[in-house]
Amino acid sequence: MKHKLLAIIIVAALLLGLLGNALASTITITDGNENAGYVAYRLLDLYTEQDPELCDVPTHTHTQACYAHYYSVNDKYLDILLDLTGLDTTDLTDDEISDALVDYIRDGGATIRQIADTIYALIKAAELPFDLEATDAVFDSVPQGYYLIIETTPAGVGETVSKAMLDTMGQLDLEIMSKDLQPPYTPPPEDPNPYKPDIVKYVGGAMYETDKRVTSASLSERVYFTIKTSNMLENTEMAYGAAFTLYDAIPAGLTYVSGTLRIRLYRENGTTYSRILSSGDFTLTVNEDGTSSLVVYGRNETTKYVSWEYTYAVTLNENVLVGEANANRAYLEYPSDPYDPAARSVTQTRKACVYTFTLRVLKTNYDETLPLPGAKFLLYRYNASSQKEYYVSGGNWTTNRNAARQLTSDDEGLFEANLAEGTFYLEEIYAPAGYTLLGSDVQIILDATFTDQELTQLLLTVNSEPPASCQNGIAEVLISDTAGTIMPDAGGIGTTLFYIIGAALMLLSAAAIVFVIARKKKRAAGQ
Repeated sequence: MKHKLLAIIIVAALLLGLLGNALASTITITDGNENAGYVAYRLLDLYTEQDPELCDVPTHTHTQACYAHYYSVNDKYLDILLDLTGLDTTDLTDDEISDALVDYIRDGGATIRQIADTIYALIKAAELPFDLEATDAVFDSVPQGYYLIIETTPAGVGETVSKAMLDTMGQLDLEIMSKDLQPPYTPPPEDPNPYKPDIVKYVGGAMYETDKRVTSASLSERVYFTIKTSNMLENTEMAYGAAFTLYDAIPAGLTYVSGTLRIRLYRENGTTYSRILSSGDFTLTVNEDGTSSLVVYGRNETTKYVSWEYTYAVTLNENVLVGEANANRAYLEYPSDPYDPAARSVTQTRKACVYTFTLRVLKTNYDETLPLPGAKFLLYRYNASSQKEYYVSGGNWTTNRNAARQLTSDDEGLFEANLAEGTFYLEEIYAPAGYTLLGSDVQIILDATFTDQELTQLLLTVNSEPPASCQNGIAEVLISDTAGTIMPDAGGIGTTLFYIIGAALMLLSAAAIVFVIARKKKRAAGQ
């Protein structure tokens, strides 16, 4: 039964290459009671395995090797830990039971000392023998594991030591102080501390884009969020085994894209390591109101990482707010007391925002009194290569004109599209019966201004007309027929053509009448 840690220990390749799972520690207890004895109970077994897949850095030479570490419950204490947690094992596999117990011991809701006291009481009641005994307050050749260390004689019998349950992972020589002599922890001052962990949050259209905190996008378009931590290890007390939890609230208008959550770790030497997170590294909960809660679990197991970066994608769904901030908020929870892992603090909440806008088009006759249903348009834009990209159903764009979505005016002459800011064009490809196509495409420019992540202005420019301010994120465009020409450039011919034909027939009739009268007069004169 193995439980894989969320973080990876990086240790000397030579050392682990020689010792492997036999890696052992020496534990020395300092400042204890005179002539005190100590015993240890190995609650969790620790396994070390080299994982080649983790060595993905191009400059990796194995002078520092990547090793994955696994915890498993010592069967000797299984029943005790089940009694402690009250875990319902119905329908759980052995591995799932072990994982749950390991999580409780390492990240339990109670303080580590409270858990230790309870476990020791259960051990005494079950009369279980200890696994190791110290000589002159020193444990030699201690196998890697997670230990409960107890003072046995003389005074203060049953006193737990140090962290109460000592994690020896990756540590060869440890010196720990007896619990009753350990100095009290003094919390940092309330003033801002430059070494306090923090996060920043960015948003952009491409992965790892980290220069924007507000953007706009089309409906169903994919957008990436990036959350980067800072000052993670300057809290030197927290360098090993410190658990961090990232909480991220996704609004109802955005949908998490499965399989896109990636972590990138920045090392002190400038190299990075990244991977897609598995389901055991985070939880995603969709709430009744349509919002989603993303919780990511992390653990600092080495001082080689100076910051983390999480990136994931969302798409804009039908619940997205138009013209308003779809704000994604996150904060980091971290340990605030090196002697009490249950003591937690949180960073400030950081946010990044996504906007979308509605393009609403009305097609009418030339005097704007009659809406024209059934007009069909293609919406397109130019990409960085100056190629036309056509709007496709689902918010995507394609250079294939035949795959473009046709936007058709309804019975009220209207059609809509949700867009980001930018420059777009409308091409009429089908005119209603009795009307002709537009003579040229319509250029539409949406220009958004943001201040402190809030939309302060949305301007609409149509062709060469002066910019107009839009309200509530809705850009309204009126496309009407051109009046006053024999053959209009766009829209319906109305009765104009009939007037032209009628006038021509009248002229021909008048000419015929004049001709007939003239012939009659000529004949009369000849007689």
